Amino acid sequence: AQISVPLPFTPVPFTVQPMVVLLGGVVLGPELGLLSQVLYLAAGLASGKLSAPWRKEAPASIRVHGHCHQKAFDTFDATLSLLKTLPGCDVKAIESSCCGMAGSFGHEKGHYDVSMKMGELALFPAVRDAREAAICASGVSCRQQIHDGTGRVASHPMVLLARSL
Repeated sequence: AQISVPLPFTPVPFTVQPMVVLLGGVVLGPELGLLSQVLYLAAGLASGKLSAPWRKEAPASIRVHGHCHQKAFDTFDATLSLLKTLPGCDVKAIESSCCGMAGSFGHEKGHYDVSMKMGELALFPAVRDAREAAICASGVSCRQQIHDGTGRVASHPMVLLARSL
């Protein structure tokens, strides 16, 4: 028998994964991947070569958790810059380290308590304190950890942006 379990985080649906976005005649397709799309869009909007296509109202406030890989490869600022192009939206980074999941670490037997303690150091309290803000995280494991530790649903940045198209 099949069991259907609802996901405790916002998955990036296939309709957003390839994220074909028309911006000034430019088409960003699946060959780029989400990170490259974020970097390309952030650079294009910052330089004025692209104009923001946002047509729908964005959340008034977004708090963003940086995935460890984003921080390690210095790409987190591009995500913040891109989200800050949403008109009238207060975008702020959540000052935190690793969410505690660390890829599969938090799933492994014996690591749950350590994983939750890591999340409680900064991330979980910040998410709980940001009651009115939308929560955003690019990492699948980060979104799952945020839900498990706070009960809040975090969205992928490209999902938040797609909702404003």
